[in-house]
Amino acid sequence: MSILKKNKWSLEQLKKVPVICGIVLLCVSFFAGAAIEGLYELNVHRRELKGGNIAQDEKISDHAVQIENILSEDGESRKSVTISLKERYIHKLKYSYSSEENFRTEIVIDTKDIYDNPENRVLKEAGEKHLNTSIVNIEDYVTKISMILPEEVEIHDFEILNDWDWNWYRVGYIGVFVFLFLCIVVFRKEFGEKIENGFLVIILSAGILFIAIQPPKCSTWDEHIHFIRTFQWLEQGEVEQTVSENYIYYNPETADAAPFLSKEEKALQIEYLNRNTNVQGASIIKDKNELSAFGELHMTVAVKLAQLLHLPFYVQFVLGKLANLFVYSICMYWAIRIVPIGKKFLTAIALMPTMLLQATSYSYDTIVAAFIALGFCMIVEELYEINRKITWKKQAMIALAFIIGCCSKPVYMPLCAIMLIMPKEKFSSKSQMYICKGGAVILSIGMLMTMLLPAVGGSVAGDPRGGATDVGQQLALVASHPISYFLVFLQVFFRTANQYIFGFESLSSLAYAGMHPVHYLIPVFCVGVALTEKKNRMVLNKKTMIWYKGVLAFLVMIIVGLIWSALYICFTPVGSTSIAGVQPRYYVPLLFPVYMFLYNCKMEGKWKEENYNMIMFLIVLFITFTTMNKQFFIPYCL
Repeated sequence: MSILKKNKWSLEQLKKVPVICGIVLLCVSFFAGAAIEGLYELNVHRRELKGGNIAQDEKISDHAVQIENILSEDGESRKSVTISLKERYIHKLKYSYSSEENFRTEIVIDTKDIYDNPENRVLKEAGEKHLNTSIVNIEDYVTKISMILPEEVEIHDFEILNDWDWNWYRVGYIGVFVFLFLCIVVFRKEFGEKIENGFLVIILSAGILFIAIQPPKCSTWDEHIHFIRTFQWLEQGEVEQTVSENYIYYNPETADAAPFLSKEEKALQIEYLNRNTNVQGASIIKDKNELSAFGELHMTVAVKLAQLLHLPFYVQFVLGKLANLFVYSICMYWAIRIVPIGKKFLTAIALMPTMLLQATSYSYDTIVAAFIALGFCMIVEELYEINRKITWKKQAMIALAFIIGCCSKPVYMPLCAIMLIMPKEKFSSKSQMYICKGGAVILSIGMLMTMLLPAVGGSVAGDPRGGATDVGQQLALVASHPISYFLVFLQVFFRTANQYIFGFESLSSLAYAGMHPVHYLIPVFCVGVALTEKKNRMVLNKKTMIWYKGVLAFLVMIIVGLIWSALYICFTPVGSTSIAGVQPRYYVPLLFPVYMFLYNCKMEGKWKEENYNMIMFLIVLFITFTTMNKQFFIPYCL
């Protein structure tokens, strides 16, 4: 009993110095990751030795390899490679090739199932013309390996890799999981009192890990566009691209692309990028930066600093992502900290898969979502503190947050007009009230004009990815048939409302990697948090509350209408009776305002804050690491 008391006392004393406690937890987590990795490697080693085989790298004899040309089902000439082996465990298969173009390989592995019956496993492999080497994870007992690839690809030098293969990615993956789990449990009281601290620990730890395991390519919506604008932000006219920049820009990880099949292939890609850091590539013509480019400035600063220090290209690439992660984390941290109600719901949506992916990528969507959340939370804070006068400084901060957040996407600016329902008691004088409310309206209209005037003036071209687009013709069509367009809008809005508004897709999508493996859990979890978290009643009179919810609902619908209309004009073929290009992620900045509209003090949980937050963070931990596992960790880090 005395020992337990002593250990408890030691832990409590240690927690009084969070930095020291964090270092201790990091050390424990690292050793846990290393121990599990060691046990895994010992098990692999045991399987490799089965049947009297050797656990080391060895070349496959030419006699075991048969290469021939065949006709595929579609009549094209293909190359077939068959590797016949005596049944044995193969950890990885390595082979060399030469090709003038990128290609795809289908690999069929003959093995046995758990009942010792024959079965086939099919893998899709991406062959990069720059690399000339592939290393494929087999990790199974194999009797034959068959490969189908383009006829013009030369393939040779097959090798079995069964030597000791220590995986630092797995050590880090397990270590970060253990670290966050321990933090959530050990600091449950502290996170119960200040949930924003828990958010910051999770988003930074998981975010840095996510960046580390991602491929050295662009893997989210339009990331290659934001990437190239980031690297060329300070330039205009004819801009010279390095080979590395050109490679990243023209090789995004799209939905139909085959992934890497090992961490070794990822290392080869990184080596190629670093080798060509300063090697001159193609040149492009770049226009002056648009207003939307402001959302990429923080990433540009990080990249340019790395270039001034002559750091390798991959380090430059990663630092740009880290800059986005840090800005998002700090901004959302302050939003969660200051908002008096809905803290847990805001924390939950800020940690969901879509937001985590965007925050660790080249994207301005996280800046849009974070700064709009910050500005809106400052307004909610003022509405909650009804007896406190709003200061000029606070008004300026709210305006600045909305301006920064809406530079990239002005469609969200009308949300700033919620200032109109601010009670007159909040202002020191009538002139301050008129300036504040009038400024909110003028600011909203002004930001929208930066989007509307170029479109009306004909200086905005339609996006060719949408098909036969024409901004001028589409605007004329909408102007001449407003009721018909309104019906089109209503049709697509109600058809997508369930997936977009309530988070079934808006928070669960992983872009080119598809949906989260248990995407149905995401909206259930977020709605559950919204319904069960403890509520703090807003001290507004009945009339003001009605105005507040009415104006908020009106502004949200205006923004939704602007989102769909913008894509109808710029991304949809002229005269189409549907709207193309609208994605669920566009609704993310609206999720918290919608929650505030539905806010009800009559339903809440009665749990202790520390226990509630601990369970919530543990569920977030599960969602976060399942986000990274199948779509990113397995294909790129094993």
